[in-house]
Amino acid sequence: MLSIALECEVPPDRKVIVKMPSEVQPGKHELIVVINEQPLAATPGESSNAEGLNQLAGALKLTEDPLAFQERLRKEWE
Repeated sequence: MLSIALECEVPPDRKVIVKMPSEVQPGKHELIVVINEQPLAATPGESSNAEGLNQLAGALKLTEDPLAFQERLRKEWE
């Protein structure tokens, strides 16, 4: 199995042509296309989700010990 990751611009007619690398032998193959609708990683100078999350690190105030909370939840399942 060969995995190929491509970045492309989808035109309005939604037709994309993929040229296979030389490692792919002519003949019948199964192709699986996965569309990642997530935005591409932020370029330098742009803010990313990670930066926003890091700003919130340590801001959560715990009302009880995390282990005690987990044990309490597990007892409720019994």
